[in-house]
Amino acid sequence: MPKIDYTAQKATLLKILSKEDMAIIQKNYLDKKVRNAKIHEILQKGFSCKVLSDLTGISYCVLWNIGLSSPNANKLNRKGLIKMKEALDAFSKEISIILNDKSMD
Repeated sequence: MPKIDYTAQKATLLKILSKEDMAIIQKNYLDKKVRNAKIHEILQKGFSCKVLSDLTGISYCVLWNIGLSSPNANKLNRKGLIKMKEALDAFSKEISIILNDKSMD
């Protein structure tokens, strides 16, 4: 299997990230939720775990797991999902009323 050259991807990522972003994604950043959310965002843009591993000092496997998980997974519990469904149902009823009123005109 040929070795992949990540230098172009690394250069692009360095151009995109600000100094503050670089500080956030480092292994020793205090707030792991903020760090992981930023890393997740970067991985969703298509950057490689290998490149991030080189820049952050975090292992490839840990970065892979961060990329697989949702940064908001802990925020959406069952009660939150129920509230969201109730809000969507109410919104759907409002849309239905508006569409029915316009069809009678």
